[in-house]
Amino acid sequence: MSENEKNERDNFTMIPNLVDDLRIKPSAHRLYCHVKRVCGEGDNGECWQSIKTLVKCTGLGRSTVIRAKKELEAAGLIKIKNSHDGLRRRHVITIVDIWEANEAYFANRGPGRTPGEHEVNINGKMVIARSQKRKK
Repeated sequence: MSENEKNERDNFTMIPNLVDDLRIKPSAHRLYCHVKRVCGEGDNGECWQSIKTLVKCTGLGRSTVIRAKKELEAAGLIKIKNSHDGLRRRHVITIVDIWEANEAYFANRGPGRTPGEHEVNINGKMVIARSQKRKK
């Protein structure tokens, strides 16, 4: 791969399609996309942006960001760890790798599969996803 091709591939973020089928609010989806972009797919997949920074970067309100973080954690999409840096308390957010769950979920959605709600296992956590009608 040429250096130019590598640079072109650095400026996008891949979001598993399963995230779109999960029962999360649009604000949680927006926050997930931002955190996924910041954390990336690297070794740790971590970020420690403050609430203030998350508000500024997502355009969401402070209380909405706080609720969205809890919702993403409950859905098994992120892990939140408390960290203390002197007097400041912060959260370290880690993206959970759901690519395997994404593959398994869509492998079970063959041509005869009924659209609707289905349970999906995301790293040992069962969550509900709404499958969409597939276009022919």
